[in-house]
Amino acid sequence: MAELDLAAASHATRPFLVDARTGRTLSYADFRLVVLDLAAGLARAGAARGAHIALLLPNGPELACAYFACLRLGAVAVPVNAKYPPADREYILGVSRAVLAVVPTAGAEAAGDAERAGLPVFRVGTDPAGERPDWVLPDSAPVVPADAPPPNQTPDAPFALTFTSGTTGRPKGIFHSAATLLGNARAFNQALSITPEHRFLHAMPMAYMAGLLNCLLCPFAAGASVVVDREFDARMAFSFWQGVLRHGVNCLWSAPSALGMVLALDRGEDGRRTALRFIAACTASLPGQLRAEFEERYGVPVLPSFGMSETLINTVDSLERRCPDGATGYPLPGMELRVVGPDGLAGAALAPGAEGELLVRSPSLMLGYLDPDTGGLQPAPPSTPPGGWFPTGDMGVLLPGGSLRITDRKKDLIVRGGMNVSPKKVEVALEGHAGVLEAAVVGLPDPARGERVAAAVRLRPGPGTASGEALRGELLARCRELLEPAARPEALVVLEDFPRGSTGKVDKRALRALLEETC
Repeated sequence: MAELDLAAASHATRPFLVDARTGRTLSYADFRLVVLDLAAGLARAGAARGAHIALLLPNGPELACAYFACLRLGAVAVPVNAKYPPADREYILGVSRAVLAVVPTAGAEAAGDAERAGLPVFRVGTDPAGERPDWVLPDSAPVVPADAPPPNQTPDAPFALTFTSGTTGRPKGIFHSAATLLGNARAFNQALSITPEHRFLHAMPMAYMAGLLNCLLCPFAAGASVVVDREFDARMAFSFWQGVLRHGVNCLWSAPSALGMVLALDRGEDGRRTALRFIAACTASLPGQLRAEFEERYGVPVLPSFGMSETLINTVDSLERRCPDGATGYPLPGMELRVVGPDGLAGAALAPGAEGELLVRSPSLMLGYLDPDTGGLQPAPPSTPPGGWFPTGDMGVLLPGGSLRITDRKKDLIVRGGMNVSPKKVEVALEGHAGVLEAAVVGLPDPARGERVAAAVRLRPGPGTASGEALRGELLARCRELLEPAARPEALVVLEDFPRGSTGKVDKRALRALLEETC
């Protein structure tokens, strides 16, 4: 039985999807009927098994329905985030070989992107200006459409083609199947004992992997419910807890930057009255001080995790056995981690406590990368890792208790006078200062020593925070105390915020360019 049919049969009357804007709730049975209706419309517009369908929709029930409609048809969902620069959106629409673009009826920009790419458009939703839609989420109880398509999915065939945020170059396309995605969702649910009683809040970008897997498929795989809201922004920080309380949310995923905004901008007491069981942090490293302050203020466990688009969710903290500060949790069921030395895949695994490159062996490993020349799966290169071990490009340590600590990105290491400097280590030292909310460290060219260490910090709001040269002196003194000479920043600037990709992760390429101009 297809996944959607099985979920509707098992959890027919249980709520699945809640629209945070209107409060409208779709049960699993009703959600299935709505998806069948949309799938029938997409099929009439040319969507078929194996076809790539571009989804240029904002956060909302319509995008959730579109994902599952593609799954029903055996088509490949290609989400495109509107926050991408126009050149990147154009690139994705072209390189993905999409044959149809699903756009909001009121979204002139999305329709324009599709038309410039030569794609036919399928308009979803209502438009106050009167534009006629191709499909609208039914207002009343849905019925089975006469031309409802039967399940046409193959679990191991491509289902989603998602793109990285492009902070290090062109967005890279990554294929996953329903089997890899739902298998990983079930492993996460097993690790945290997710049940139908859990209700998630979805305020992550739905057009990225975390928005599809973490916030949508994880609750779906558990028979749980999810409240779909707009993407988190600074405005939402002021009313964040009201939404959590209003919709009875008891768990959620969040980027650390969003938690930092809530901590900095929230002035009320609602955050102490929620029924939240946990917040899982994803898409970027979770600063230890942010985690400690958030938990102390709101009494909610914040669980670090580690994942990547290629291998999905690899680790998450445990509610019963909290991992040490600085760690990213424990491997999910079925996930294997190995740390190796300079010999890489050819070398033996290092002992717990030793730092090296992190390898992952995962039943949820991607099908492969997008071949930009064909729009299909890129042929496996001769250097494909033996034994299924995937080199993550992250440096890490497996701790004696079984948890993982990520120490840095291998390619982000700063080489200064022949010595490797970990930006992460410098960031942790700076974030340990009471006045620093977040730090980001990059290497800048240095004609004498190869690279020099440059740091940017965001300050914690409040009257007790030093400023100007006094703060700079305190931070540099702290670095002299905690860091070896090669790791001490030669340049240090204060910024209101850092350049970021659409997922909230610091865009270090853009930050490096900014600091090259100012330092």
